Amino acid sequence: MKKHIALAAAAVFITSLFAGFAQAGPGKHGRCAHRHHHRHHNNNVLEGVVIGAGAFILGTAIAQSLNRPSQTAQIHAAPVSPRPYPPTNYHSKRPNKHWKIKKIWVAPIYETRWNPAHYDAQGRWVQGRHQQFLVADGYWKKKRVRVKHRGTY
Repeated sequence: MKKHIALAAAAVFITSLFAGFAQAGPGKHGRCAHRHHHRHHNNNVLEGVVIGAGAFILGTAIAQSLNRPSQTAQIHAAPVSPRPYPPTNYHSKRPNKHWKIKKIWVAPIYETRWNPAHYDAQGRWVQGRHQQFLVADGYWKKKRVRVKHRGTY
């Protein structure tokens, strides 16, 4: 890995020392270069950017191909015997159950509190005792329940 990186860096360095500068477009002595230099300067710059981007993409692809690990490991799968088609004993794969909605009674909630001694509405004395007071009424609730099929499909 390090050997490849060093080799690529050396190649880039040596190429940059000995290669001359390249200019995109018609250059100094191309056609109409002396008259319309100011109009075509942007085109030359854009061509240079496109060439540079292409060189960058190509260099990245080469670097990634060098950095890829060698694929020496091979996977051997056990041979699989083919199933007979169509299966001789075909049964449905769905479970022998289904959903049903049942109504369930939720009991009322009572709270036990101490009721101290007092006189009732008729004027009689009532001893203190624990008494249940209603907190929440009972109600019917719908609930999904899993039920077995009676027959087989």
